[in-house]
Amino acid sequence: MTCVEAFAGEPYHVVLSAGRDVDPAGPGPLPANVEAHRHVPQPAPMVAVPRTPERRTTADRLVELGLGRSPALVEATPGRLREAVRDAGGAPRAADVIEARLAAAAATGAC
Repeated sequence: MTCVEAFAGEPYHVVLSAGRDVDPAGPGPLPANVEAHRHVPQPAPMVAVPRTPERRTTADRLVELGLGRSPALVEATPGRLREAVRDAGGAPRAADVIEARLAAAAATGAC
């Protein structure tokens, strides 16, 4: 799995959303910093590599909203995935984006 290869031993806690039709245990033992699930709630900035047109729509919206990065599947090499995660800004960036969204929602009365 490209994502596992990209982040094994890196200083990240990686959470993979494999999809409902994929067995998360399929790739075999995972490194200690990687976990896989059929579904993962997605409230924070992320790197999305969609494998279907429907998921591409969601990934495009994440990018549009500034909530993540989405390299094309053919470009999702281990090096590009690591670069996308580093460019995303990690937990500090995630907190900034979430706080900004909450403040904007509160200002418009959308909360």
